[in-house]
Amino acid sequence: MSLKRGIKQNNTTTKPLNQNKMETKEIELTAAISILPVLADYLEDQPFNQLTKMKTNTLISMIRNLDRHFMDIASLEAIEQQHNIALWFRNEIKNKQ
Repeated sequence: MSLKRGIKQNNTTTKPLNQNKMETKEIELTAAISILPVLADYLEDQPFNQLTKMKTNTLISMIRNLDRHFMDIASLEAIEQQHNIALWFRNEIKNKQ
């Protein structure tokens, strides 16, 4: 492997060094954003006391707004990834019950 002008070269691909970091951050962000709406769905169904329910509803609203924002700016590929991760997460929770 050699480094030349910020590009890492090996036998498989040639990418700018910071692109790998960006892809990792995008993957982490996509995973987090995908799981949050599923958590919001489960939180809605919990029998909390009045104060906790109020705070939970605020959190759920924030999650829904964040999800809507990212869905508005996301690429089709990112939306598909989010959908697949959310389905996987729901299935994992269902299988653990």
